[in-house]
Amino acid sequence: MPYRCLIPKTLDNVLCAGRSVSCDHMVLGSLRVMPECLCMGQAAGTAAAQMMARSLDDARDVDTAALRHALRAAGAYLPEEEQA
Repeated sequence: MPYRCLIPKTLDNVLCAGRSVSCDHMVLGSLRVMPECLCMGQAAGTAAAQMMARSLDDARDVDTAALRHALRAAGAYLPEEEQA
């Protein structure tokens, strides 16, 4: 799931997880179950902590590579990235 799904288009400094995530209607059915909501919440919380630590003014400025690294270090499940 891309990090940008957690960021509303029209709001700044807001991260949405769970049922409020931005996705297609067909995808939402599989994303609103508990394990996925847990993962989204952990990602949103970690991103918010990184924003505070780096004094970022916009959630869009979060370094997603650093976010994935922090999530993996915390034991979050993230599939390995595909190499082009």
